[in-house]
Amino acid sequence: MRKAGESLCKPDSHLYYIGQDSFGLIGLIDGSEMLSTFGASLEDIRGFVEGGWSTCNNRSGDISQRGHVFRISTEHFEIDILPNLTSSDLVIFLGPEINSTHILESLVKSSVQLARIAFAEPHSKPPPLSKISRWRYCAECVLKPTRWMSEDHFTMTHEAEPLAVELGTKVAINAVSTGANVMIGRVYGNAMINVTVANNKLFYRSINIVAQLSKRPVDVCHAALLSSIYSMDTAVDGIEERPVSEHILTALKVKMAVPKAILLASGRAKTADDAHRMLQSATSIRLLVQTVT
Repeated sequence: MRKAGESLCKPDSHLYYIGQDSFGLIGLIDGSEMLSTFGASLEDIRGFVEGGWSTCNNRSGDISQRGHVFRISTEHFEIDILPNLTSSDLVIFLGPEINSTHILESLVKSSVQLARIAFAEPHSKPPPLSKISRWRYCAECVLKPTRWMSEDHFTMTHEAEPLAVELGTKVAINAVSTGANVMIGRVYGNAMINVTVANNKLFYRSINIVAQLSKRPVDVCHAALLSSIYSMDTAVDGIEERPVSEHILTALKVKMAVPKAILLASGRAKTADDAHRMLQSATSIRLLVQTVT
């Protein structure tokens, strides 16, 4: 978690998950959640899965031609990412070893930081990766599912163990990505202060976050969020009566809408432009928001 946060705090640095089968999919999903949850760039955290879209069993087949963020296979990682890795980047292997010997050998020879989330039987060590010695890792997390699950001596069946390992992997990488975003300053207390207003649920959650931190009435915070979304300083007739779906479509193009709304609702910023300038010059969103709470 600390290594991930240190990497993402540096300019032009990234976190990459690589895995096969369900482990690669878990990393892919985690990376895809960062935009809406923390307002992160799609480049900050990305997942790559061996087999790409065929492993996803995607109904539309291979859609990697839609753009570079849709290039999700380990082959795409080798072409697009591997040549540009630096010592500020972090690559985390998930689960069993991927089959590409060339990728493994190239990563070992590079300056990139490597980590691993693996699994093993209770009281044993996980099998080593064939091309990577343990000394090469800056961090390693080993998951060991236990068959004894509760005081009632519930016994996990052999068939359920893979599910437990996958769930453990999901929890582990959630801790990594969430912890990294906390270190960057995108979380204050328990509030995701840079959440993207990407759907109906997040629209109303954003209003509640603004109200919680600015300590202002909900109607004031609603107006502040709309001011942030539309970059307006005076009320526009009928704008609050527009459907939420219209606000969301506009908000998807706006960066840091929620922290701007917090500054506006609290009175710390007088105009939307003021709030934007304050955030642009701030070293951390959390530190700036902290001044109004």
